[in-house]
Amino acid sequence: MPKKRDYIPADNAGFFNWQENLVDTFTPNLVAWGIAAGDFTPITTRQGQYEPLYNKIKNKQNSTTADRVAHDEKRKQYEKELRDFVGRFLAKNPAVTDEDRAILNITIPDTTKTPRPAIDTVPSVKASPKAGAVIEVVHRVDKDSSRPSLHTAADGVEVRYTIVTKGDILPPVDPEDFPKTIISRKAKLLIKVGVMNAGSKLYGYSRWINTSDAGKSSGWSQLYNVVITD
Repeated sequence: MPKKRDYIPADNAGFFNWQENLVDTFTPNLVAWGIAAGDFTPITTRQGQYEPLYNKIKNKQNSTTADRVAHDEKRKQYEKELRDFVGRFLAKNPAVTDEDRAILNITIPDTTKTPRPAIDTVPSVKASPKAGAVIEVVHRVDKDSSRPSLHTAADGVEVRYTIVTKGDILPPVDPEDFPKTIISRKAKLLIKVGVMNAGSKLYGYSRWINTSDAGKSSGWSQLYNVVITD
């Protein structure tokens, strides 16, 4: 994945021009943007300390190592304060338009949600009996994985199950006909079925679920079953 572009220029000349533009733009807009003058004073104070140091080092032939060290330390402090200020007063300030942010060359918040795709794979499921008539159901995106995992486009898992006592007829084929439903935001869940069901079998299906758009949920897993122990 490519590294996200930083809104603050890395080179010294670019940073000097950027911060100067930001301060010059902010100064006449403080009232309109609802920013107290006292909150902006530390920025102009730090600018007054930083700019003379930059003017010293911009000509390498006329600057010393000590000048460059002093500049780098001051720029580091100033840059941190500018980032904090932008984050507090500019990035999400409703009074500041995206056009204003573009002029200041700062990151414009992306408020458009990327729609999630339909889920075209089913979970790999392992159901295991635990003491006390509890069934552990573990879901994985990749059947070869050793750890529980949720599909990246899912809000969680939906489990449909039924309990069949020994000698009873087999459960229905269609998971929609299974009487019990659990929706979990975790890939691993425990189903407490009661010790009175010890010796019976739990039959179940699972699927990845999109809670805001059911049509994008996955298909159902293969039918699984496990004997309930007390």
